[in-house]
Amino acid sequence: MAKAGLAPLAIGAVLVAATTAPAPTPAAETPSTSDITLTAKITERHCFGSAGCNVSFQVKTAYSGPTLSADDTWLITYQVTGVDDGPIVGSFDLTGDEYTVGEESAGTKNAKSKVTIKVTGIDKVGI
Repeated sequence: MAKAGLAPLAIGAVLVAATTAPAPTPAAETPSTSDITLTAKITERHCFGSAGCNVSFQVKTAYSGPTLSADDTWLITYQVTGVDDGPIVGSFDLTGDEYTVGEESAGTKNAKSKVTIKVTGIDKVGI
């Protein structure tokens, strides 16, 4: 028996709670080659007159693209020019805003040779 002011529930009635679908996870940002600037910081130079020079350099990296997820790792491939014996190809991993690039060595024609570096490829690691 229902109390005054309350309506009885029908037998078999189902109470349905309102639910909201979860928001879709945004797609991970993908860096582009134009988002990454690489420069050669010469750390040592030993010249031998007309025989040219041996240089050691660090690859300095600047990133200006969208914020990257710390869960994604990207393989950045680059090419070094201005060195003897053709271009040097190297790579490093970029995870979020962290990366480690080692030191490189090469020969140049003379002390005025300019060593330049450009990004040639970006690939997601683990795909």
